[in-house]
Amino acid sequence: MNHNPFKEHLEGIEIITNPWAQQPPWEEQNRYLQSDKNLEICKPFRLECERLSKVAAEYADQLQTWKDTLRQEVEYEEHSTKGEVLHRGFYCPSPIQDIVIGNSNRGRLLQRMTKRSKPTFKYGFNSKGEIILVDHINYEGISPSVEVILREGEKELGITFQIWKGMQQIIRVSECIYRDNRIVAYTDGHGDSFDPKRYVSNIRREEYTYANEGLDVVHMYEFNNYKATAPLLNHREYRFKHHDEGYLSCYAVIYHPKMTRSEPYWEGHVYDALIKRKV
Repeated sequence: MNHNPFKEHLEGIEIITNPWAQQPPWEEQNRYLQSDKNLEICKPFRLECERLSKVAAEYADQLQTWKDTLRQEVEYEEHSTKGEVLHRGFYCPSPIQDIVIGNSNRGRLLQRMTKRSKPTFKYGFNSKGEIILVDHINYEGISPSVEVILREGEKELGITFQIWKGMQQIIRVSECIYRDNRIVAYTDGHGDSFDPKRYVSNIRREEYTYANEGLDVVHMYEFNNYKATAPLLNHREYRFKHHDEGYLSCYAVIYHPKMTRSEPYWEGHVYDALIKRKV
């Protein structure tokens, strides 16, 4: 695109489409990871992991009961295929992940189930049309995990668990916050495969702000709490524009560098929104 609709907003801001292409040497990265500055930046996200882990622990003994109770509240079901990269596949809470993250897509809903259908997700809806159960189905048609979704006011909590060798394992904890029927924050947390008691040690958090035309800015934080080195936070900012019809038209990426060198890479580049979506 020749015209940059974000020019006035991006002056003086470094745009990096591939920050890892400009990595400093590992010794320099490691010094940064161990620094007080990095530890202070990561502290709120480490505390968020601890909070979500406590939430998961509070519900751990009730998940089987909640699953059985919610099954009885299911009024109708839908199935989708593919979309495994995204949390909940077709009904991923994030309105932008399949737009801004390469090789990710929501898959598609199956209009009807046949013997040849190969669904990857089964969604259970209550009488209000809200998703309350999500079964992740493997290639053998078995549900290796199930997500129970609980709501309180404008907060939505999702806990995904599976039964492995007779033991219950919590493998995902998510939280969505809504205001006026719009999602304003979405946190997706995963545990430590080497420490099953740490229900959440890595999270992706997205925060959304809106303008008159719709979605305006998204801040995406990816936090990894590495034991071998130190915590690491990646922070990207996405700024969106809309067509006159209200659909997303394009976006710019602002990478807030922590370990990268200061030279800009493809500064001012704007990406077309290739998926037709109103947000």
